[in-house]
Amino acid sequence: FGEKEVALLHGVTGSGKTRLYLELIREITSRGGQVLYLLPEIALTTQLVGRLQRILGNDIAVYHSKINYNERVEIWRSAAAGKAVIMAARSGLFLPFQRLELIIVDEEHDASFKQFDPAPRY
Repeated sequence: FGEKEVALLHGVTGSGKTRLYLELIREITSRGGQVLYLLPEIALTTQLVGRLQRILGNDIAVYHSKINYNERVEIWRSAAAGKAVIMAARSGLFLPFQRLELIIVDEEHDASFKQFDPAPRY
C-alpha cells in the first residue's frame, strides 16, 4: 500500500481486512496523520468504533446524519484541529482535514456511497 496512491483490498469476511486497516491507521496516526474511515451505514460504526478505541484510545470521532448540530460543529473543528481518526458516512468527505493521509472506503460496493441526484454527484 505504501507505493500506491489508490489501492483496492478485496477479501471475504474474516480474511483480515479490518486487521490490516487497523495497522495502517496505527502507523499513520503515530506520525500525526489523519484517517477518514467511510462506512455505508451508521449501524456499522458502533462495533468498529469500540474496536478502534481499544487500540487507539479516544482520538476517534463519528460523523453522520444522526448526530445533532452541536456535535457536527465539534467534529468539524476536531477535523480542522487534526483529530486522528474520523469515522463517517459519505458526508465526511467534506470535513476540513489538515493532514489527511488515508481514506478507507469500507464496503465500497454499497449503493449508499453513490449519489446521483441532486448535484453534486459523488
